[in-house]
Amino acid sequence: MKGWMKGMLIASAVCVGAGTAMCASAWAMGGRFSRFLHRRIGVVEEAIPAQPIYPQPQGAGAAESQESPEGQNSGKAQESTDEAAKSAAAESPDRTALFGGSVVAKLEIEAAGGKIEIITEDEAESIRVICENEAYECYQRVEGDTLEIKIERYTKKDRPFWENLDQLAQLEDQWEETAAQIIIPAGSHFRQADLEVSGGAMTVDYLYADSLDLEAAGGLLSVQEGIAGKLNGECMAGSLVYQGQVLQKMDAECEAGSIRYLLEGEEGDFNYELEAEVGSILIDGTEQGNMTDEAALRNGGAVKRADLECSAGKIEIDFYQP
Repeated sequence: MKGWMKGMLIASAVCVGAGTAMCASAWAMGGRFSRFLHRRIGVVEEAIPAQPIYPQPQGAGAAESQESPEGQNSGKAQESTDEAAKSAAAESPDRTALFGGSVVAKLEIEAAGGKIEIITEDEAESIRVICENEAYECYQRVEGDTLEIKIERYTKKDRPFWENLDQLAQLEDQWEETAAQIIIPAGSHFRQADLEVSGGAMTVDYLYADSLDLEAAGGLLSVQEGIAGKLNGECMAGSLVYQGQVLQKMDAECEAGSIRYLLEGEEGDFNYELEAEVGSILIDGTEQGNMTDEAALRNGGAVKRADLECSAGKIEIDFYQP
């Protein structure tokens, strides 16, 4: 028995000595005993302050960060991150657009009826979608750095139950009223913007994108003031109108209806590739005639390119000086 007690005392002394040596080593390396206090099970690291995410997009990468210690913060840490992003965007001459704290580099808007107004506001800090007309429904989704907005009328199948026919009749009168407004902070700059209208009218007072795709499958799509590195317009029905700058290249494809570009600059800024079957192409007021095969119009010194194809309907390109 005495031998057993002696062995236990020796073992205890060895453990105490080893523990003391480990604690001393940890202290020398900058460790703090406070990390080990008030823990019921195991060792829990202190929370690591959230790092600003601007201008990195929030998406798949953001989902991964939420699983790591760095991404497990919320509340004030998240608010400070959003404020940092807003502040950085406000200081940039070409603002990075935000939506719900997420950076938006690509904007996709699809409208299937009613009047859609896209308005820039100096006071706006992030993109907002206002859909107060009960005859329409709005879908919004952020995936990575892409914001998708879809606005459409309730179909008879999808309409919610209304209490009486009078209420339904009142809503029917609103079908052609303003369906939604989309507020964009003034000066927002997108890597890409895609706008599509299949019914109704979409008007844009200002839009700046490196690549701008406009598609009209019915109704009216109008950009009143734009800056586009590359402009691509497609009209299958209805009318498509763009006014503003094209910095590099423009495409226009008209299957029916009309496309009109009113561009800052002059006709000689572009070299043109032309193709018109039944439709017509006018450049700076001059009719180019019917062309079953591709034709070219060259301007010496031009550094921009235009590809114009008109199967039917009309493409009209005009210019103005700022």
